[in-house]
Amino acid sequence: MTTVAMSKSIGGRGLAPSPAVNSKSAWAARNELWRSRTEKVSLRRTKRAKPQSALTLAGHGVSLRIQRGALEIKNGLTHYPQERETYLFFRGDADLPERIILLDCSGSISFDVLSWLSEQKISLIRIDWTGGIVCVAGASGYSANPFHVQWQLETRENPALRMEYCRRLISQKIEASILTLENSIRRAVKSERGISVSMRH
Repeated sequence: MTTVAMSKSIGGRGLAPSPAVNSKSAWAARNELWRSRTEKVSLRRTKRAKPQSALTLAGHGVSLRIQRGALEIKNGLTHYPQERETYLFFRGDADLPERIILLDCSGSISFDVLSWLSEQKISLIRIDWTGGIVCVAGASGYSANPFHVQWQLETRENPALRMEYCRRLISQKIEASILTLENSIRRAVKSERGISVSMRH
């Protein structure tokens, strides 16, 4: 968090804030943490494998335009300080995302971009701050991942698969809770009791 030091003001009028000791906010630090984790996961795939995850854009000043036949994307700004992310995609590129999600952002997009996305069969989805879909454009107008939909249909019809998924999800939540108790909360009798109870289950 940003730390503000206090010092006496001239003339004895009280305390006045001096320049901040640390300019990097907790929000920026958390953003860097999740961005680094995403980059590590994306590096695991092989060079020829097409990424299945969508490209999500957020913040102020998002820009999508066509430059010499390529799609140039500039991500928005969500905090300060922050370096603006820039993506450049060419037609037929193996790294083309299946969909681009505009998450309650502001900015600009050209008509040429819509034609380019339609040719490359890439869906463009705009989502508001409540999570509702505002519009879908591009390939087929279908925003869902067909593989995920197929998995949901198969899981819904199979009780064993549903139970296995629920167990795995609950186990992940318990592991995350233990990690939070160990690293983010001061060790105390109640936290130790919570860890022991969680590990038994």
